[in-house]
Amino acid sequence: MVLHLEGIMNLIKEVDQFGAVFKPSIKLKDQQYKTFFGGLFSIMIYGTSLGYFIYGIYQWQTGQMLPNIVIDEQLIDSIYFTTGTDKIFLFEPKRNMKLLYPFNKTQIVMMALLHQFLDGEMTGNYSRITIEDDGSLLINNLELAYNYPINGANRDQQFYIVMTSCQQTLLDIDEKCADNDILTQFWLQDNFLSIEINTKQYNTQGRNLNNISRQFFVLYNQKETYYNQMAVSTTLTIVDEGILFPSTSQLHYVSQVDQNSQSIDIKSFTIQFGVPAYVVIALELDNLKILQYINFPSISIVLANIGSIVSLVLFLSFIAIQINQKSLEKDAIRDVIQLYFPQFKDFTIVKNWRGKIISVTQQSQIYDIKQFEEYYQRLVDIAQQKLCFLNQIYEISRQQFGIQKIIDRDELIKVRDVFLKMSLKPNETMKSDISQKQPSNISIAPDMQEIDLKVQESSLDFHRIQNDTIDRGQDQNQNYDQIRQISDIDNGQIQHIQVIQLQTENNEEQIYEENNFNLFCMDRIEINQVTKI
Repeated sequence: MVLHLEGIMNLIKEVDQFGAVFKPSIKLKDQQYKTFFGGLFSIMIYGTSLGYFIYGIYQWQTGQMLPNIVIDEQLIDSIYFTTGTDKIFLFEPKRNMKLLYPFNKTQIVMMALLHQFLDGEMTGNYSRITIEDDGSLLINNLELAYNYPINGANRDQQFYIVMTSCQQTLLDIDEKCADNDILTQFWLQDNFLSIEINTKQYNTQGRNLNNISRQFFVLYNQKETYYNQMAVSTTLTIVDEGILFPSTSQLHYVSQVDQNSQSIDIKSFTIQFGVPAYVVIALELDNLKILQYINFPSISIVLANIGSIVSLVLFLSFIAIQINQKSLEKDAIRDVIQLYFPQFKDFTIVKNWRGKIISVTQQSQIYDIKQFEEYYQRLVDIAQQKLCFLNQIYEISRQQFGIQKIIDRDELIKVRDVFLKMSLKPNETMKSDISQKQPSNISIAPDMQEIDLKVQESSLDFHRIQNDTIDRGQDQNQNYDQIRQISDIDNGQIQHIQVIQLQTENNEEQIYEENNFNLFCMDRIEINQVTKI
């Protein structure tokens, strides 16, 4: 069961996509080489990217980013549309203080009738268009259809607006037709009818519908009928305003009205409608339907647009990376040279803006520039070779072969069993407290007992080896070398440590003191005091 669980854990561990890579530090606590120029360049690049990001989000929130709009015009086989309460058609005589107003409720000269037509034939259903408080005629709640099912059959439904003389039977109680004197005076003047057509258009910035009003004037008289055929075209706008996921809404409205007008003898329409028809407006629905798809940018599109610009800006970081790479190479070469030639850090090298050396001094001594450049170039070539990984492996191999000429191979194998002794000591008080609190009925596993015994044996072996070594070190005929003194720098103080070099015939583990752990480590002060050329 334990092995099965361990296998599952190992399998899950293999899927880990966030594994950390060990990065040896270049210097103490510095895993990346950084420069002032690189930091300044980073502030400029990321500052510009952040500024453009804020600007892009501001444009998106204020509706300044243009949406994706697709417009498609289609001929629809069947369509139905109702105008509702929108003021699409508004009729009003041209107002003039010197002219008689035909829609005065106490002296009505003209009235408007609304007739229903099916497939071009009048059904006989009509109604009077009432006069508004401002004296205008408002046409709304029209149900227009093209090849649409009506009463069990596909029919075309139109409406005709007929401007005729006042009919007493159609008036309200508080209304009255004009007398003959007013009628005579009215027809002697030039009479204009103002027709206002209100269509709509979607405003992408405000995300609403804007009214577009168009007005034209009609001159009418008693002899001719002004006939105007208006074809109403509608637009279905599908708007997607989803921030992350699609969120659509539909808007259906009148977007266009096409007109075709002419003057016809008044007798023909008078016979058709049974009353004098001075102005006839035919309203029908056009089978041309405009489909408009508006997709506002989602947050993903906005971030993609911003990311493309930011990626282009971040491409400039290649310049800073190359500069830092060159600087890292120069500093690494300088550090290697100073490790072999410590006096080199005392040199003062002055360069001009083109990087050419103009003077070389060491304290008060002056060196020839050409000679120094040739000498320094030789050092640089060697340092570059020493920094090569393959060359480092080569140096280690040469060191191994050199040591093997001095020490036998069997003696070198024993180095594998040399360790350091930890100076950490257990807390005896806490140990006794734990022993007292531990229940007596708890059994220790055989494996744990075996491990504990091995630890005790190792401790005894260590003391035995150490004591035997010191005793035997006094005898010159023994197989051990003498105890030698070395110096170790720890926190700026020199400490003398006794290191025991054991050469045993059998393969016993050898343990050195803990202070040997940093024997070949560079001192912190030495690392931090490496100066630039």
